[in-house]
Amino acid sequence: MSKSQARWDILRNAIVEKKLTGDGDSSFSNSVRRFGSFDLFARKQCNCVVNSDKPTTRKTKEECKWFSYTCQEVPESLDVWIQHPEPITSVKDVLSFNNTGNVCIWPAEEVMAYYCVLHMHKFRNRSVLELGGGSTCLAGMNVALNCKNSHVLLSDGNVKCVESLQQVIEMNTKNKNKVDVSASVIRWDNPNHYQKHEEKFDYILCADCLFFDEHRPNLVDATYAMLKPEGTAFVFAPRRGNTLATFVDLCMDKFSQVSESDFYCPLVSLKHERARKNNQHYDPDLHFPIMVELMK
Repeated sequence: MSKSQARWDILRNAIVEKKLTGDGDSSFSNSVRRFGSFDLFARKQCNCVVNSDKPTTRKTKEECKWFSYTCQEVPESLDVWIQHPEPITSVKDVLSFNNTGNVCIWPAEEVMAYYCVLHMHKFRNRSVLELGGGSTCLAGMNVALNCKNSHVLLSDGNVKCVESLQQVIEMNTKNKNKVDVSASVIRWDNPNHYQKHEEKFDYILCADCLFFDEHRPNLVDATYAMLKPEGTAFVFAPRRGNTLATFVDLCMDKFSQVSESDFYCPLVSLKHERARKNNQHYDPDLHFPIMVELMK
């Protein structure tokens, strides 16, 4: 089975077998999701989300999909509230543009978010875009809440994901002042979507978006177009066969500097080594994100 086919099997399982849970930690046969997380954030479910129309109404744990993500390694960082994706229930949802971001939080997104929290100084007073962030944009939201005076745009190519991102923004920014964050649909295969953001961002973040062969060149073009001169993009993705290598080759022809690293955070490396030794479902080729840094 190819790596991309395994990815699509996750969506099939979400409909046919209905085994997918909110945070993606469940196991199901022949799925790359058998390894769900590096546990870089402490997660806590909220069971008391208040309905604005009925202030006395409280939801049960089963009804509430909101979770707080806390980076305990950086005590001064703020919690980020995200809504774990609902299980996909229709073929229409699967066939809509790249809906894998509406299934779960992938390990690469978790790692990228953790990297951003550790390097908050990079993003202060900067414009930041997260591309293909699914329905959570955990990394982009961490930047928006923790990096002073940053301007953050969260994005995905799927309309349903962006609708969820609007809820995430509302949940995290109410009663907070001067948080400059918004969400928008940006499809890499449609220049009309990204040309209006041409040379607008100091940093672009992107996690695990390299698995579709037909969209890889589009991602390179869109990223280059939206970066400011001398801007930087951070792409986190597992090698997944030759998908990462192919992406890097495409970037070599476009960007002034391209580098990749498998040692960018001691804790992530430690978690990686422990998973290799102790988790039979862990496959570094599928689960361990390489960091690619692109400079325009």
